[in-house]
Amino acid sequence: MASREIFLEVGRVVLFTFGPYVNRLAVVLDMVSAKQILVSGPGLGVPKMVTNVKRLRLTKFRLAAVTREEKESTLRQKIADSDVQGKFDETSLGTRLRNQARRRNLTDFERFKAKQLKMRMNKIIRAHVNKNKKKLAAN
Repeated sequence: MASREIFLEVGRVVLFTFGPYVNRLAVVLDMVSAKQILVSGPGLGVPKMVTNVKRLRLTKFRLAAVTREEKESTLRQKIADSDVQGKFDETSLGTRLRNQARRRNLTDFERFKAKQLKMRMNKIIRAHVNKNKKKLAAN
């Protein structure tokens, strides 16, 4: 079984997992050292900055046309043209992060409604399982 390796390289789209820009995307512009890289995310809410690799998660997306000396304006245009945020939101990780944010922002009444729906669903499932258990036991 061959696994697809993702390398840290110029143009790689990364996700912040820690700090003030958590769950935001950025693009790698340069490697300063083995542990520090220069990232920027114009239009994605991340300024040009040097950050630690441990705060990032690599994604499968890469902007091949990005160079080390990329200007903010051209990088913003390349990000917009490739629709990086839209593509990321369609991935399983993007969907999971969006769902977590939605659950975090529920009101008390919405939490109550979700609990009631979950209880109703469990009751239906339990009745179905018990009914089929009796049929299987009879055979």
